[in-house]
Parts: sequence; structure tokens; C-alpha cells
Amino acid sequence: MSLNSPSIHTQVPLQKDSRNGFTLVETVISLGVIMILIALLLPSLGRVRLTATELSCTARIRELGNLVASYAAEYDDRFPSTLGDGPEITQNRDMWPHYSFQLYSTFPRDPWLQWSGLGPFSEILNCPDYQPWPEGPDRESDPDYVLTAPAFTEVKYWDPELPESVWKSRLGAKVQRHSAAVFPDRKVGLLEYRVWHGWSGTHCEGCPTAGLWHDSSERPGSLWFLDGHVAQIHGSEALPYLNRYPIWGPSPFGSTEWGIAGRDIQ
Repeated sequence: MSLNSPSIHTQVPLQKDSRNGFTLVETVISLGVIMILIALLLPSLGRVRLTATELSCTARIRELGNLVASYAAEYDDRFPSTLGDGPEITQNRDMWPHYSFQLYSTFPRDPWLQWSGLGPFSEILNCPDYQPWPEGPDRESDPDYVLTAPAFTEVKYWDPELPESVWKSRLGAKVQRHSAAVFPDRKVGLLEYRVWHGWSGTHCEGCPTAGLWHDSSERPGSLWFLDGHVAQIHGSEALPYLNRYPIWGPSPFGSTEWGIAGRDIQ
């Protein structure tokens, strides 16, 4: 055999398996790891979103509160209102519901809209989680942020010793001056009427809505104080509030003792 002849036992190089992808076991393990990571991340993402929503609510109520303060500076230090407090209101019981409803109706209607330049559906009137209220006409334009009842009532109307027979026979109407607050850093001027970010429901006829209110919400609500600062405070932290229903609805931060001269928090 010649030295130059090719070997009879030619070696065939080993071929590497060229198949790509995961096996079934590897795929199942990978999906399991991904699902665990998602389960760990979801609560954190939910908290981040909730914090962002609450910060947005606070920013919006601050902006609206600044407008209320500007209005007071321009209009004899008074809170904005749609009705006066003259005898045509106070001596006509048919007008009492209209007067007390100013807490909710002032912002989405004229003359406030004309003065402020806002629209009835302006985003600063509502929290980002806002849902339209389904009951009654034009309820979708009712704002989340409302004025405090003491802005429209006499101080003595909120005397905790006032007999029921007395307060039920009076409206106690008096549009207050912004500077009448004795404790402006502890007196709420605007409050988040419905705490949407503390409620996970969907509005419908007959649906329970208890979690929307300050005293039943799982989350604190946005408040604008008369000294200009804002805060997120739960209804359980409010000072005791009075029941003046059906003249004025009872609520934390809205019907506390001594009205504009009193305090809503310690």
C-alpha cells in the first residue's frame, strides 16, 4: 500500500445536533418562573399606580383650591356661590335645598365657569378614577371636589349644643369670608366628596357605594385647607361632626363643630 493512498478507515467527523428550542420540560419551568415573577410584581405595580392616582388627586384639588383663594381675593374675600343669602332664600323653605346644594353645584356651573374659564367636565374637578354617577339628570358633571358646608353657614349654626328644634327650623345661611377661619391650617375648604381611589366597584343601579365615602373608604381622601396646603387624610382622623340632616348632610371634614371658626383635624 502506498504511503500516499487514502486510509481505508476514513474518520467521519461527529455531527453536532442542530435542533433548536426548548424541550417541553424547559418550557414548563420557564413559564412557571415567569408566572411567579408576575405574581410578585403585580402588587408593587398596583401600589405604584395607586400612589400616582392619589398624587394626581392631590395636585388637582390644590389647583382648584388656588382658584378658590384667587376668587376670594377678587370678590370681597367671599367663597364662590351661585345664590345669595338674603331673605328671598332664608325665608323661603322651597329654596333651602337649592342653597345647600351649592356645595356640589357651584363648580360645574355658571357663574363659576365663566370666572374661572373652566369647563363643566374639566379634569381638575375630578379624580382620575372618577366614574359618572348614574342617578338623575346631568349627574355626570358633578365634581369630586366640593366646598365645605361651613363656607355657606353661620358659625352659631354649628354650635354642638344647638337644640334640634332650632337648627331644623333654620337654614343658617351666610356666605362666609375666606379669612374668617380661625384655624386655617386645620380647616378644610375643599374635600374629595367621593374617594374613587379607595373604591374598586363599578357604578350601577343598586350597587353598594359605601366604600366611596370618607368614613368608609379604604384609602384617605384629598383635602385642601384654607391656609393653602393639601393632604391625604382618612375620614377616621376627622374631629366629630354634627348631624344637621336634612338641612345639611353630615360628613367628615364638612359638618364639624363651630363651622368656619372650628377645626376639622386636631
